[in-house]
Amino acid sequence: MLVAGALSASAAVSDVIMVNHNGSEVYHGKLYGVESLRGGNRTLTFVETTPGVLRCVAFGGYPPPDIRVLIDGRDISGQLGVTHVARLSGTRGLRVMHHAAERWTHRFMVGAEDDDCRVSCVVSVTGLTPTVRSAHLTVYRQYSTVLPTQ
Repeated sequence: MLVAGALSASAAVSDVIMVNHNGSEVYHGKLYGVESLRGGNRTLTFVETTPGVLRCVAFGGYPPPDIRVLIDGRDISGQLGVTHVARLSGTRGLRVMHHAAERWTHRFMVGAEDDDCRVSCVVSVTGLTPTVRSAHLTVYRQYSTVLPTQ
């Protein structure tokens, strides 16, 4: 957060969240209506070759943070859209600017080879150590049943 009119070289990200395909929370520590990525072994679940939603959202940071999304170190950020939002709150002369940045897609697809991989959100603000939040990826296989003809 940055107070309007004040000079600041950089400010840290206050929280990072990751939301899975059905919009349910992935991590504990409720903040902004979703769960934050703090501690524990967490899992994102998807069905093989079925498009789903993947969101990585960072709150705070100045200048606005850059977000990269990695699957086992492979950068997939180019497959996700980017949104940056800034809003002001407070009274005139004492306004605070709040930043949020997001990488997202409604068409996230994984294959069987992605099962048990690690999905990471890497949030960087110039001049500061990146904030990294991760979860394990569980991919359910889709099987077809072929009935014999008679």
